[in-house]
Amino acid sequence: MGNIVVAGPNEVVVVSGGCVKKDSTYVVGGSAWKTWCVSQSHRMSLEVMTLLPSVTSCETLKGVPMNVRAVAQVRIKHEIEHLKKACEQFLGKKPHEIEEIIINTFAGHLRGICGGLEVEDLYRNRERFAQSVIEEAAPDAEKMGLEILSFTYKRPHRRKRVP
Repeated sequence: MGNIVVAGPNEVVVVSGGCVKKDSTYVVGGSAWKTWCVSQSHRMSLEVMTLLPSVTSCETLKGVPMNVRAVAQVRIKHEIEHLKKACEQFLGKKPHEIEEIIINTFAGHLRGICGGLEVEDLYRNRERFAQSVIEEAAPDAEKMGLEILSFTYKRPHRRKRVP
């Protein structure tokens, strides 16, 4: 006895447990069988997440404090190995918790790259800066089962020093 569990095209359903199979079943846009009292299922969204990472008081190469803001579009990859990684990291978490984890990852990379550049580089080469962040953050995103669809760096704001 059991149930059929259906997943939409924008979500993954993970069916785990059971007597026969030891691996979980990952279903995107399809269905799976869930045995009563033996198996359990969990859902996770695969929709694109729009994130707003920002860093305040980030010091540049010459010690000038800057406020850096960006917009990033990320999503969980649909391949099975990436779904497994994402489910290990995020399954059972609320969407805002997932977004916070990813934003903190981006913020660390923003701070690191900003610290290696001068203020003029941040103003003149915004596309190169954004590309650098993508290149730096992509391996960490990959480890979480994510792919960075886009990353846009907003105009920086110079923070005034307090005397």
